[in-house]
Amino acid sequence: MRMMAWSLTNNEQAQVRKAFIDMDVNRTGRITTSDFKQVFNQKFQIDEQQATQVFRALDANNQDEIHYSEFLAAMVPQIQIHEKLLRTVFKRFDTESTGYITEDNLQRVLGDSCSPNLVSAMILDVDLSNNKQISYQEFKSYLQPGLQTLKECSATEAVAFMAPENQHARKDTTQGCCYMQ
Repeated sequence: MRMMAWSLTNNEQAQVRKAFIDMDVNRTGRITTSDFKQVFNQKFQIDEQQATQVFRALDANNQDEIHYSEFLAAMVPQIQIHEKLLRTVFKRFDTESTGYITEDNLQRVLGDSCSPNLVSAMILDVDLSNNKQISYQEFKSYLQPGLQTLKECSATEAVAFMAPENQHARKDTTQGCCYMQ
């Protein structure tokens, strides 16, 4: 998601940046737990416990603050994923321009942040043809269904409601899902 986030168009990044700035109540360049709870309570009437759960899901490095890169990655599923974006991200992972993403490609891009065992598991998850490499079609098939469907309300969706174009979003508390009106 981070690779996809940094591949967004300027317009898409501007939308996410605005949502981040709206949540950065104290204008510190990061969203604190208190900022987050305040905004979620005011805009969505979400109680402190629920807001804390959402915040923890977004706080990838567990430092009690959300940095822009974490926020940007979390927002990617809320942005319409288009062919050009998918191709750009695929090419970034296909470091040798072979038309496939291999374990070596993935390890090179992800670096020491991912163990070789985790990289192997990632390849296995996406590699439908069992040839130890990911084709563009496999990559696209893996990403698009999950990015296009409205699913159970997650931290990502809750934060996405901050975007100006989603002012009519609501949470159906009886179903535990998020909907766009």
